[in-house]
Amino acid sequence: MHERPNILFIISDQHTADLMGCAGARFVDTPNLDRLAERGVRFSAAYCAYPHCVPSRAALMTGLQTFRIPCYDNGATFRSDLPTWAHMLRHAGYYTVMNGKMHFVGEDFWRGFHDHVNERRTAIGGFRWGEERPDPTTGKRYWADLHFEGDPVFERRMREETARVQYAVEFLKRPPADRPWCHVLGFAGPHYPQCCTREAFERYAAAAIPEPLGPDRLHPRHLYWRRCWGFEQLTAEQIRGGRAAYLAMVSQIDAWIGQVLDALDRSGQAERTLIVYTADHGEMWGEHGLWGKQVFFEESARIPLIVSGPSLGIRSNTVVNTPVSLLDLYPTFKTLAGADYWTVPLDGRDWTPVLRSEAALPDAPVFSEYDGPDTKGPERMVRFQNWKLNYYHHQGMELFDLASDSNEVTNRVDDPACRTILDRLMAMLTDGWDPETVDRLVREDQNRRVWVSSCYRGMPKAL
Repeated sequence: MHERPNILFIISDQHTADLMGCAGARFVDTPNLDRLAERGVRFSAAYCAYPHCVPSRAALMTGLQTFRIPCYDNGATFRSDLPTWAHMLRHAGYYTVMNGKMHFVGEDFWRGFHDHVNERRTAIGGFRWGEERPDPTTGKRYWADLHFEGDPVFERRMREETARVQYAVEFLKRPPADRPWCHVLGFAGPHYPQCCTREAFERYAAAAIPEPLGPDRLHPRHLYWRRCWGFEQLTAEQIRGGRAAYLAMVSQIDAWIGQVLDALDRSGQAERTLIVYTADHGEMWGEHGLWGKQVFFEESARIPLIVSGPSLGIRSNTVVNTPVSLLDLYPTFKTLAGADYWTVPLDGRDWTPVLRSEAALPDAPVFSEYDGPDTKGPERMVRFQNWKLNYYHHQGMELFDLASDSNEVTNRVDDPACRTILDRLMAMLTDGWDPETVDRLVREDQNRRVWVSSCYRGMPKAL
C-alpha cells in the first residue's frame, strides 16, 4: 500500500445512515455515494460520539470521547491545546485544508489545518439545565418551512455549498506537487433548513416514500423532547413534505460529491487518494414522531461511513457490520499516514486491517453521549454486538435488541431474561464515566459560558 496516500475527507451534516441506495434505500437517488461504496468498504453500524454538531466534530478531530475533551453542547469551546488528526498529518508532511463546515467553537479557527476556508466563525454560547425555553413552534419552522429557488435562505445555502465544491475542484487541479495532501470538504446540508429545488421536491413528494414510525411507546425522555420542539403539532402533510425535502437535499449533496469525485478522476490522483465519506450525526426525519438529532435512536446516532481506495489496497464492495465509532478514524489515519511516532491518547481503535483484508473486526463497545439542551442530565449510549443501552440520568434507561427489534420499539430494560446483558452493558457504560461527576462538570461549564455569552446578546455575530 502507498506509504502516505492523499486523503479526501467528505463530511456532511445530519445525514441519516440508511438513506443511501447502497444502504438499501432504493427510494433515494445517491448514485455517487453508491459508486463510492462499490469501490470501498461501507460500515453499516458506525456511530458518532455525540448526536449534535460541535461535540461530535470535536470528538471526531481529537479521537476523544466528548466528556474527556470536554465539549458538552453546541455552544461549548473546543480546546486549542488538543492535538487533532490535522496536526498529526501536518507533522507527517501533509498539506492540510479545511474547506467548508466543521463548526469549531473557540479561539483556534485552524485546529492544525494549513488553510481553513468557506466557513464563518462561531461564537461560544451558553444555557443552564432547567432554564431551557421550549419553543413548540421550532419543529414547524425548521422542518415544515420549505425553501425553493428565489428564497433568500435557499440562495444563501446554494451559494455557500457551491463555493465549497468549486474550491475543492480547483484544489484538485493544482494540488501540492511535493507532498501528500488532506482536503476536508464539509457540507452544511442536508441539515435543516429544508432547502431544495422545487423540481427535486416535487419528484420526491410524488414518490413512494415509506411512512415513518409513529411516536407509540416513546420513553418519557423522548416525550419531553417531542413537546419541547413542537413535533406533535406537525400535520401529516407537513411530515410528508419535510421527508420529501430532506431526501431532495440528500440527493443534492450526492450530486455535489459526484462533481468532486469526477474532478479527482480528471486530476490523475485518484489511484493515490483515500476517500472517506461520513456525517457528524444523523437526522430522525420524522421517525418515532421526532425530527433533528440529539437522541440515541439509530436515525440520529448512527452515521454513514464509506472508505474507498481500491488502488491503495482497500477492499471493494464490502460491508462491515461490526459496530464502530467515528473516533476510530484518528488511529486509522495515523496508521495510513505512517505516523507511528504519534503517541497522543486516543479513545478509538485502528481498523486498517479490516480495510485491507477479510480479517474480522473484534467486537468492542461503542459509545455516544448527550449533555445538551432540552434534557435533564447527562446521557450515554453503549452499543455492543446487537445490543444497545441508553442511560438517561435520573430518567431511566432503554435496552434494545437490534437483531430482533431494528426499529427500537420494545424496551427490554425490565425484562428478567435480559438481566445479564443489562448488567454487562451497564458496567461498560459506567467504566470511567460517572454521571454525577459529569453532571457537576457540565453545570459548571454551562454557568461560565452563560455569563460570557450573555454579555454579547444583541451584538453582531462574529465574522
